[in-house]
Amino acid sequence: MKKFILKSLIVLPLLFNTTNVMANAGMPGFWNVGTARTLLPAFSEDVKDSEQIEMQSENIKVNLYPGFAIVRGEYYMLNTSQKNINIHVGYPENGIFINKVLDNVIFNELSNLEVYIDKKKVSVSLLKSNLEKKSTLNKWYVWNNRFEAKKLTKITVYYMVDTHFAHLHMGYDTSDGNGFAYILESGKLWKNKISHGNININLMDGLNRDDIVGVLPKSTLEYDKESNSIRYKFSNLEPSENDNIIIRYKDKTDKFKFDKIKANYKNYYSEIDKSKVTSHSENWETITESNFKIFPMTMYILLGILVLIILGIILFIYGLVRIFRRKLD
Repeated sequence: MKKFILKSLIVLPLLFNTTNVMANAGMPGFWNVGTARTLLPAFSEDVKDSEQIEMQSENIKVNLYPGFAIVRGEYYMLNTSQKNINIHVGYPENGIFINKVLDNVIFNELSNLEVYIDKKKVSVSLLKSNLEKKSTLNKWYVWNNRFEAKKLTKITVYYMVDTHFAHLHMGYDTSDGNGFAYILESGKLWKNKISHGNININLMDGLNRDDIVGVLPKSTLEYDKESNSIRYKFSNLEPSENDNIIIRYKDKTDKFKFDKIKANYKNYYSEIDKSKVTSHSENWETITESNFKIFPMTMYILLGILVLIILGIILFIYGLVRIFRRKLD
């Protein structure tokens, strides 16, 4: 397994680019995407110990709403060594990951993070890294995690992300909408492959299949009409950038206020606990929508000019016909 040893807090060069994205507003990609992510070791000194811990299962439930998403992650981690291990685990507050189709996916911060280890709530700290000031990854959510020797540890997390302000960039052309992502790639930092996993996304508050504009990886996600949910099931996975899930969807409203949603987070967490994961249905169908294209403003201008030219030609021909008819009369 690859090792990523960096200054103080780990930043994964293959996962989370540390370029100052605000320096180039025209950088191509999918911006301000509400992004969930696989938990990972937070400090460089913890990497060696983390290589003794396997992610046995990764079960993710997402309630996807117009404008935001509620995430519940459940991870079973096996300490394969003969000793107890104490390491720091966490998430970067924000950053970038690379995608072959979109170039860059710039994700924003998560909110109201709660962490439970074997059903006991633990405290989470928001720490600053000592990376260069140009880094977009200047803060991490971190907690101390104890893994008993030869035992499974259950880690449960809850958080929410804002999907409302996502937009595609191509040069200085943009296309607004909602954007959600789940970074599976960071799961490769643990020992061996991820034994099995299921990412289940429930479409909420009127969202349905018709609102899905595009998904990545293409033809990997499935939809069930009865439960109105999307899933991605896997086993023995060595995750790469090709496994990161990206969903672009419609139903954008200017009246959306994420702060009001955040204030009600406990009710949303209670609701996602009650939501069921559909597994018995035989009606799962592959989602093939993959529209992540922007129709540039320059094309609209050129089309407008072309329409005017065509109208001019039509009027000119019409005028000639009228003149010709008058002469015949």
